[in-house]
Amino acid sequence: MIVLSIGAHPDDETCAGGTLIKYAEEGHDVYILTTTRGDAGVVIGARQVLFLPYVDPDATDGVAKAVNASPEEFSASIQEVLEHLHPDVIITHGTDGEYGQPQHIFTQQATFRALRNLALGPGGLQPWWPQEVLTSPLV
Repeated sequence: MIVLSIGAHPDDETCAGGTLIKYAEEGHDVYILTTTRGDAGVVIGARQVLFLPYVDPDATDGVAKAVNASPEEFSASIQEVLEHLHPDVIITHGTDGEYGQPQHIFTQQATFRALRNLALGPGGLQPWWPQEVLTSPLV
């Protein structure tokens, strides 16, 4: 299988770290897509860390913000990766962004939009928080 984790920040995949490690150890191809720029590195056995060209907004004022991109543009960028990789499993943020983080929420919404654009059902979509399986818009 091909497994794709989509996160807003370079460290967000750690929320699903155990699951991603399990898939990699079982011999599945694991990919990590980070929707904002960050430092590349070896991450939990993933074949490759992919980055979209968006800058993570500065939150030094204590206010977290989403990237400066329209939902359509952001979703289209994610959709390109989905079309290229054809993942069997997608792991992304929950609808509440785990703790209300705007970029997490924006990334989750864009991922679902990309899936709808591709006419893909929820199939192997796994939000990081199990309770989201019951409340996600495509389920």
